Amino acid sequence: MWIIARRTLRAFWEDHPETEEPLKSWYEMVSDARWETPADVTLTFSKARTIGDNRIVFQIMGGNYRLIAYVYYPNHQVYVKWIGTHSEYDRIDAETV
Repeated sequence: MWIIARRTLRAFWEDHPETEEPLKSWYEMVSDARWETPADVTLTFSKARTIGDNRIVFQIMGGNYRLIAYVYYPNHQVYVKWIGTHSEYDRIDAETV
């Protein structure tokens, strides 16, 4: 998959250094994936949850952080839409960020 907005991940781990390795690992796993459907995502990330409009919520560091990505399956693109703490996630509308 082609991940768009790696700089979003980098900016986040610069503010939250404990997330650098988990986010790099997520990036590598997604880069190596070839997802065709949401079911393919959950084969790679069993705790990933599909929400509206081809958005996927990923748990980072055991759910302490959440990452929302939009997946455009035809072109194998993943757009990082948002990343934050679990408590920040609870205060947003994940389907519109």
